[in-house]
Amino acid sequence: MITIRGATKVESNTKKEIKKRVVELIDEILKKNEITKIEAILFSVTPDITAVNPSTVVRIHYKWNEVSFMTFQEAVFENSERSIVRVLIFCESITKNYVYLNGTDKLRK
Repeated sequence: MITIRGATKVESNTKKEIKKRVVELIDEILKKNEITKIEAILFSVTPDITAVNPSTVVRIHYKWNEVSFMTFQEAVFENSERSIVRVLIFCESITKNYVYLNGTDKLRK
């Protein structure tokens, strides 16, 4: 079992935008990794993201009814980035490539 991280930034707090960015993020993680089984997915969102739950988006879009999901609101710190969705996937994979989209690569420097 390994974990794979990722993040994306949304342009607006709308269901359409959040769904678009979350699916884009998960698609890219799946493309860049050889995942054979997903056990659980944890999302965190900044407090300004409220239009839709990323866990619900992914469970419905991919029909992953056997995967455990949880979404948390991130703690707020001075100068925290806004409009960020982070993901941590617990899975079986022979690769471990993290994915940071839409300007979130600066979060890992």
